[in-house]
Amino acid sequence: MTRKVTLSAVQPPLLKRETLPAAQEAHLAAATELLLDAASRNTDLAVLPEHLNMVGAAVPTAEACRAGAETLDGPFTSAIRRLAASHRMAVILPLYRIDDAGQLRNSAVVIDKTGGIVGCYDKVHPTRGEMEVKGIVAGDSWPVFELDFGRVGVMTCHDNSFVESARCLALNGAEIIAWPHVQSGWGDVVWDITLRSRAIDNGVYLVSSCFAVRGEGAWRPGMMVGRSGVVGQDGFILAEMSRDVGVATATVDLDDARLVHSWTRSGEYPYAEEFRIDRRPDTYGVLVDESRVLSEASRAARV
Repeated sequence: MTRKVTLSAVQPPLLKRETLPAAQEAHLAAATELLLDAASRNTDLAVLPEHLNMVGAAVPTAEACRAGAETLDGPFTSAIRRLAASHRMAVILPLYRIDDAGQLRNSAVVIDKTGGIVGCYDKVHPTRGEMEVKGIVAGDSWPVFELDFGRVGVMTCHDNSFVESARCLALNGAEIIAWPHVQSGWGDVVWDITLRSRAIDNGVYLVSSCFAVRGEGAWRPGMMVGRSGVVGQDGFILAEMSRDVGVATATVDLDDARLVHSWTRSGEYPYAEEFRIDRRPDTYGVLVDESRVLSEASRAARV
């Protein structure tokens, strides 16, 4: 039995414009062109980079962020839904959006092959700047979305700084984890080590999407990382962009589990099953206790 799935990491340019509406128009056009490239490769799931509708122009205040955000019937979502339906391709569309309660969220909209919205993931770990300057409200759950080919979870940018993010998604049933981001300052060390380890630790495929490096000349720390790609369950990079605009594509078999031999017992067996069997949640209470203490301290610090 096989479940062949083609995954594409989309790496658009970061386009500088004088106003946010002009930047949004430019980025939607660029993303559309690259999604059409992904569709021509018979892609099942395409992943776009973080807050695609909020880059390329200065957004100095929370009010400006809210003005630039969109609801689920906004122009970005509507255009990408039409494209997804037309080309039978699921898409992870990261946006700043206004939710039904009027809160500003850093979201990833999960669009299926019919153009339907399966749901939204709201970034659980916004940066302090996002919360304090932009007014982003953090999410508080790790949903996994059922698509026609398998189960997909999302963690966004800073979420990957915490090992619990990918683990929660894997325990909730994710087979593929999308990682839209705008990682820059740490450079490639974070991409190589942490993302590959998340795949290994949880027996999942990871699809990373960032913007291409902006400007001319050599890459240097602090510039956008680029290197969007697909990571296998064993941590090997299956497809990767350089720092230029483009699409990285890999076809994987979700039914071809990563096997280990004589790891914790004799014989061959799927690693993902084994780590779940051998976990000791009864000893992990410190994580729950710590979260209570830190949540209280964090809330107090933000007041």
